[in-house]
Amino acid sequence: MRWSLDLCNGNKFDAETVLFEDFISSKNAEFKRHKSFFNHIRSSGGTIEYFVGWFSVDSINMTIYLEPSLLKSTADLDISIVLCAYPED
Repeated sequence: MRWSLDLCNGNKFDAETVLFEDFISSKNAEFKRHKSFFNHIRSSGGTIEYFVGWFSVDSINMTIYLEPSLLKSTADLDISIVLCAYPED
């Protein structure tokens, strides 16, 4: 069984308007109450991930800086971060 939730409601965010780090931090805070459910999913062989499609125009150089506290809060929820880069010409 597969289930997904679009956290952006079908929108693309401009990285200069919405920082990736801030977005993930806010979602981690929102999902804290589901920690035991997420742990159950992981312990039964399931996966939980933030799948990020990163679109870049005129450049393949893309940088984000993930602070240890953000990585820890994400790991504490048993959530993986998957970044897929899509450079555009």
